[in-house]
Amino acid sequence: MLFRLIVIFVCVIVFINGCNSLISQFAGTHKLRTYDMETVVAEGLGDADYVEINNAWTTGDFIYAPPVRSQKKGLIIFPILSDHQIQQWDNGQEVEVKLMGWSEDYTQECLDANNCMPRKQMTLRGIIRDIPSEKDKSAEFAKAQYELHENMFFIEKDRSPLAWYFNLGLMAAALLVGFGLEYYNLKKSKANSNE
Repeated sequence: MLFRLIVIFVCVIVFINGCNSLISQFAGTHKLRTYDMETVVAEGLGDADYVEINNAWTTGDFIYAPPVRSQKKGLIIFPILSDHQIQQWDNGQEVEVKLMGWSEDYTQECLDANNCMPRKQMTLRGIIRDIPSEKDKSAEFAKAQYELHENMFFIEKDRSPLAWYFNLGLMAAALLVGFGLEYYNLKKSKANSNE
């Protein structure tokens, strides 16, 4: 009985999560929104989850956060600046970082060469998502030429939401398992009552 309740509870959660993600992808926060980096610095990102940011600059600075416990991979963390901010930074002025990027896409070679996130202007696409707390070393940038904004956003570079068909598959699997388990229990109870 307890096993059955736990399975049904998990199926309901998976179904709701898949449904929520599916709806958000087409009409909500998982829909791709495009911003200019100057706008991000001035106004923020609101409730957007999946964004493309034009005219974003990386400075060449990054921090490596190694894997923790049984994790296979670490990550790199890097500040993202606007055109105006990169000019200030080039002039030796302290800049306020409103957007901090992170990625698990790096190589040991780039770590050794210290060039995992070279200075460049880019169109940045990714998901607004906090860095896992055990790997968040972004505060170390405050020691350099950066001031961290109190409501700083984090973006996981080159990550996109799950595809719609995957969310639909999660919903279908949850329904199949939930109804299948109930059907099995109903057949079992009828067989026991007929004996």
